[in-house]
Amino acid sequence: MKKFLSLFFAAFFAFAGTAHARTFPDVSATHKNYEAIAALSEQGIIGGYPDGTFQPDKLINRVESLKIILLSLDYVISEAVSELPFPDTPATEWYAPYLKAAYDGDIVKGYPEGDFRPTNTVNLVESLKIVTLAGEIDPNTLYADLTEKPYNDVPVNEWFSKYMQYAKDHALLDSDRSGNVYPAKDMSRGDLVEIMYRLYFQEDASSGDGEDEWFTGDLDVIDENIDVTGDYLDDVDSFDPSL
Repeated sequence: MKKFLSLFFAAFFAFAGTAHARTFPDVSATHKNYEAIAALSEQGIIGGYPDGTFQPDKLINRVESLKIILLSLDYVISEAVSELPFPDTPATEWYAPYLKAAYDGDIVKGYPEGDFRPTNTVNLVESLKIVTLAGEIDPNTLYADLTEKPYNDVPVNEWFSKYMQYAKDHALLDSDRSGNVYPAKDMSRGDLVEIMYRLYFQEDASSGDGEDEWFTGDLDVIDENIDVTGDYLDDVDSFDPSL
């Protein structure tokens, strides 16, 4: 697995200095995710729909998010997939190579019933966990002694608190005026692209080879369930963060 993207960063920042970037007719220069979408589009990490649009505000599903995250992190994706371990994910689907790479890398696994539910949406904490697992970042080690909640609506003692602290320390998210980030909110395509773009930026901007930014040990897939009270999680009955 490749953890550092030096070649990508060199190309990315050469691109970032140009005045014009490839974009989509439904992503104006005033859109909040314009810069991120333009950058990842230029690198071939994201693409549009057949009609040429990107639909940045459309909710992203599980397999779409895997594709963006794995391509962003320079995973080797095999084009030949003969089978997948889930009954609801045919090996002939476009996402099969990405799902297989994520499954083989212990980044995702199915529901207790055995299915994967590829078209289900993903929320913010799910996305952050996939990103850190795929990048071999271990917030539970980095923030083992976390004593303060990272955001106003993120309790300090929840399993996802440390993922949120990592996101805060690396400026991956923007909170509202009340300091809330709404961890259970469903992610849009633009939201996820923004997180990956910011991860690129901070990694390249860090000093040295980035070893202090990235965990280089082995990661175990965490298998907890959210059991949180609060208005922001009213719509979440149960959640398998290991996906």
